[in-house]
Amino acid sequence: MSREDHGRTGQKTDTSEKRLTCIIDASSAIILYKTGLFPLLLDVYTIVMPVSVFEEITRSSSYPGADDFSEMSKQGRFHIIDTEVDDKIPLSLDRGEGDVISLFFNKKGNFIMIDDGAAAACCRNNKLPFINALLFPRILFLRSFINADDYNDYTQRIIMTGRYSPRIISFARCATEEDLCFFLTGM
Repeated sequence: MSREDHGRTGQKTDTSEKRLTCIIDASSAIILYKTGLFPLLLDVYTIVMPVSVFEEITRSSSYPGADDFSEMSKQGRFHIIDTEVDDKIPLSLDRGEGDVISLFFNKKGNFIMIDDGAAAACCRNNKLPFINALLFPRILFLRSFINADDYNDYTQRIIMTGRYSPRIISFARCATEEDLCFFLTGM
């Protein structure tokens, strides 16, 4: 059985189980990068992003993490996949968010991480498994990858970086293993 280090606490986890594949949008990737959690995301899940998302997060080296995202891509730390137009995607979504959902419909991942309100509504309406970046520290905490202090620190950083309603913040702080069981599989 292989074992791998995780998080600032040095916790280890069994990685012999197949990891879930997360299809991520630009906002979520940037939020996790700015808060120091993107590398841990790569350790916990297999990460996939559409070409349009990769282009968005690396468009200018002045964007937060642009050079690091390019380097991680060169190292094969995540997968970039081209998408085709899907008629199930609402035209009101930005291209990146639409491409993320399209990759899911084309079975390129197990779930979506998205931080766009309209795209989240599309996921809810189509009963697609999705989370936002704010739930990632909760998932790490529930699986003991990080301790309570780190959980509170990361959660606060994400709240300060992203745009979340009080309702979403409350749900993220109180989410149980039962609420998030799908996203805990293979961890």
